[in-house]
Amino acid sequence: MERSEEKRAPSRRAALGQFIKFALVGVLNTLVDLGVFRLLEKLFAWSLWVYFANVISYACGVLCSYFCNRAWTFRPKKKKTWREFLLFVLVNLISLGVSTGLIWLFKRFMPDETQISAALGFLPGFIVSILARDFVCKLLATPFVIVVNFIGNKLFVFKNAEKANADANGGEA
Repeated sequence: MERSEEKRAPSRRAALGQFIKFALVGVLNTLVDLGVFRLLEKLFAWSLWVYFANVISYACGVLCSYFCNRAWTFRPKKKKTWREFLLFVLVNLISLGVSTGLIWLFKRFMPDETQISAALGFLPGFIVSILARDFVCKLLATPFVIVVNFIGNKLFVFKNAEKANADANGGEA
């Protein structure tokens, strides 16, 4: 019994370390995503544009995510394959669906811009403008998307990375 617990402890530590790396890469991806989203939101003020802006900004974050997670978080020893990249895209399309669906849902319950501005009137105008309704909805959706994305990447995209890395390191992950 002790032997299996000893094997699980490094595995749990490795998974925690992986999640921390994933979260740090996620911060970068999120900054890319939110930055592009905010830029597009400012450039185009069409009511349905928020969903198109979400797709474009999310795609920018996805590309950043793939290369950073592959190089640093999961570090598979095998060479890149189209299958891996397509699975990564599929996981991120699911995450994009979750993100867009949650933005739509949150917009249904979020106060409109004038109510937000009135409630936050004590803050400087530039902060109130950053906290636009669509942007806040996207921020609220982000934690849910992170969880979906990590699980999808760990279980489907880079699932063989741990086994390949353990084999290359003499059985230690």
